[in-house]
Amino acid sequence: MPPLPTQEVTAKDLIARYEVSKQTLYTRLSAVEVSGTRRGKQVFFSPVEVHQLDAAHHWLSKGYGLKDLRDAAAGFKDGSAVVDVDADSAGVTPARQEQMELTIAP
Repeated sequence: MPPLPTQEVTAKDLIARYEVSKQTLYTRLSAVEVSGTRRGKQVFFSPVEVHQLDAAHHWLSKGYGLKDLRDAAAGFKDGSAVVDVDADSAGVTPARQEQMELTIAP
């Protein structure tokens, strides 16, 4: 995947970046609740929003679905997915500890 842009990009740029259709892009935007900024007839996306979409693209490329993505994105926005776990105090051994991470925002 190309490096993060330093300036705002358009939906056309994102379609080329992720090699998806326009409909797929807008479905993903809805799932992670990224809306961009409309100026005239075009919508522009900031580097932070592109980072969120990169994380979503990575998440989906690992075989997870849009429902999983929506749930993870909602958890990171409201803080419910952020859990401070001390493996020793929780009685979880490193061999039994399973962890999954998704970074939505930088």
